[in-house]
Amino acid sequence: MRIAVLSAAAVFTAAAVLVADPPAAKTGQMERALPKGKYVAYVGSKYAADRKANVLICLHADSHDPEKYVNYYKATVDTRGWVYLMPKAPGGSWTLSDDKFILSMVDDFKKDYNVDDTRMLITGYSDSGPTAAATAFGNPKRFAALVLLAANKPDLSDKDLAAGKSIALFVAHGGKDQYAPFAGAKDFVESARKAGLKVEFVEKPDVDSRMEVAQPPVIVGWYEGLPNPEIEAWYNEARKLVGQDKFADAVALYRKVIAAGPDLPLGKKAKEELDLIDQGGQSILKHAQEELGKQNYDGAARLFGEVAKRYAGTPSAEEATKQLAALKSDPKIKEAIERRAQEEKEKGAEREYAAAEAKEKAKEYEAALAGYHAVVANYAGTSFEEKAKVRVKALTEDPAVQKAIADAKSSGEVKALLLKAENYRKNKMYEKAIEVFKNIEQRWPGTPQAEDAKKKRQECERAMK
Repeated sequence: MRIAVLSAAAVFTAAAVLVADPPAAKTGQMERALPKGKYVAYVGSKYAADRKANVLICLHADSHDPEKYVNYYKATVDTRGWVYLMPKAPGGSWTLSDDKFILSMVDDFKKDYNVDDTRMLITGYSDSGPTAAATAFGNPKRFAALVLLAANKPDLSDKDLAAGKSIALFVAHGGKDQYAPFAGAKDFVESARKAGLKVEFVEKPDVDSRMEVAQPPVIVGWYEGLPNPEIEAWYNEARKLVGQDKFADAVALYRKVIAAGPDLPLGKKAKEELDLIDQGGQSILKHAQEELGKQNYDGAARLFGEVAKRYAGTPSAEEATKQLAALKSDPKIKEAIERRAQEEKEKGAEREYAAAEAKEKAKEYEAALAGYHAVVANYAGTSFEEKAKVRVKALTEDPAVQKAIADAKSSGEVKALLLKAENYRKNKMYEKAIEVFKNIEQRWPGTPQAEDAKKKRQECERAMK
């Protein structure tokens, strides 16, 4: 039996998704037992429990043990924080019905680790290839990619292949393979392509079944070049948010794109976009520093606050937060900021009060009351708060004002009803128009509106004869 080569599985990169209340867990190598067997797991040292980790599954060749494969993947898993699972074939050799055991392994590990089991990568080598393929294509919503290295030809029908169109395939095979015929790999690739699957086929005519069939850089380049709809959606949404000046929300999404693959094309673009956003924050920070030089502490504080909130997640926001905290820690500066803020608040209250007062003079009492209420609600502690309260009380308790408000509401209602009835009349819907005109006559008798409604009602009645 040849030595298994599993370089292809070391390339899986899936989107990191933030979750709440992540489980705590250790990293490194461990062995776990299941009712029908065991498996070896290796958790990368950069595993973060607050993010869904990528899942890499490798099926060993017959007569081998999972432990043989740990070291080859160790460096790759550590640098990416993946979860690497290596099940032991329950019967010593893999069968097509072992997919349930493989998935039970993932479900078992999920109990203690935060993993993304919707974009898993499974690798089959030699005689484990058919089982890896059957597992992936039997569960296309859980696997993003299948890698077959010098593997036996999978036993998949055209229907099976069509059902797994979303799965990316990487097949590498040596032309001098003594164990798994090269022709089988070629036939499988042709069938997969005919079914519409995206396949990368690496042919090595002069190579046997050893590791030369595919080196990790080749596989990495292939996998990272694959489209990832979820990451693309994050990136596109982030760009949309930038256009809406929602920089903080955009930054959060760009960071998700980068976490999913800093060296991917979209990851690099996201970094560039973040730098551009941060430049905007740095520009405002420069103005804030200028205000500090003028001892305009309140102005500087407002600018620092704007950057901290609007550009959250960027270096400029971090710097603004520190500067703002430093300002507020100085009692004299804090007092100056609060005094300036109170002055601005007083000016705002004055503007709102004047607007409400103008409405009152124009006898637009309802709008005036709304304005005075706004002063009370939004400008507490100002000299205009009590003035506004006095006006609210006066207007509320004045019978003439209350009657004027009621009349204004009534006038607005009758105008709306007249318009409605007139539309019915113009469209020759006379019965409905008559109904509305009668309603106006009954509710507002003796008013000019009621007289107008009566005339138009009579016109409708004549038109119906």
